[in-house]
Amino acid sequence: MKRDNEKFIIIMKRVWLAILLVFIVIRFILNPQGIKVLLFNISPNFINLVLFLGIIICPIIFWIPKKREVKWLKIAYNIITSIILVFSLIIYLFFYSEIKYFNFKSSYGNRTLIVEEDSFLLSGRSHFYKKSFGIFIKSLNQEISTDDGFRPFSTNSYQLIWEDKDTVRIDYDFGSTGIWKSETINFKRSY
Repeated sequence: MKRDNEKFIIIMKRVWLAILLVFIVIRFILNPQGIKVLLFNISPNFINLVLFLGIIICPIIFWIPKKREVKWLKIAYNIITSIILVFSLIIYLFFYSEIKYFNFKSSYGNRTLIVEEDSFLLSGRSHFYKKSFGIFIKSLNQEISTDDGFRPFSTNSYQLIWEDKDTVRIDYDFGSTGIWKSETINFKRSY
């Protein structure tokens, strides 16, 4: 029984190290370059949250204090972890849970435009990404803004026209006033 427990702890340590490595790569190497992970239209912010919570929760499982005097450290760690967990979930729900992602395949079949739509209070905005290497999306450094937190993609108030294999024109409703605007997205112009 003790041998099985030791194997489980070794496996959990490896899982923890893998989660830590993936989190570091995504958060500190890919994100500064404008690259995010988009898996099954699950928000990259949610993926980061899950990885972060995995990093702080895994040690609870494999940390077994040897002495009675050290047990208070595990209790303190569990309390602090619980507070961080609750605080992280509240922050995520307040700031990041409303972000939606939309995929649009090119009529030429060579490109996929990803739209990240967000609104907060009286402003709405959409950032544009191109899909690259399966689950990764790269920022095109282009965005549109809308009035009163309006979401043109969520409300189907847009029209996409692929002008050529690297350019798409988006006509979208700006907001409650009935004003339509146009934006041209160029896949070659990403920085």
